Amino acid sequence: MAGRTGLSRHRRRGLSLLRLAPGSDTPEVLLDGLQFANGLALSADGSFLVVAETSECRLTRYWLTGPRAGRSEPFVENLPGMPDTLWRGAPDGPVWVALAGPRVPPLDLLHRAAPAVRRTAARVAVRAPFRPPGTIGVLAVDDTGQVVHHLVRRHSRFRMVTSVCETGGRLVLGSLWERGVAVCEAPAGK
Repeated sequence: MAGRTGLSRHRRRGLSLLRLAPGSDTPEVLLDGLQFANGLALSADGSFLVVAETSECRLTRYWLTGPRAGRSEPFVENLPGMPDTLWRGAPDGPVWVALAGPRVPPLDLLHRAAPAVRRTAARVAVRAPFRPPGTIGVLAVDDTGQVVHHLVRRHSRFRMVTSVCETGGRLVLGSLWERGVAVCEAPAGK
């Protein structure tokens, strides 16, 4: 894939996936209307990108090559939590998905509300004290969109997993909330 890709915010349309071609100063919009896009990972064969959409609890696939190039489609929907960053360590390994928090039914309902309702709720929520729930999780997805691992820990003292990477047979979990990282054994095989 030539050029660089990244995420950008458009005022009214949500976030966009952008590509900056080599030698160009003008980014090209590849995908528009993403809902709180947080993570981006390339497929093992380089044919598509996976984008994490936190507020929709889904992963979206954007095709880079082949007959579907330039099109997007749901990759994994109805995730058990809000996806944050994505990580593919080994070229043939799965895409690891950090789940920043479990799904919360009132939040799911709010995400389906009109934009004015969501903005009002956001203003009120900013004033409320926030403490992430004690349930943490990560999952791994293969390039067919199948969840191959789903790790959950309830009543954890480590809260709000916002990043995950696999290294040396271990998973290293990061958090915007915590002062350190958490480390656990990576599951073996599929």
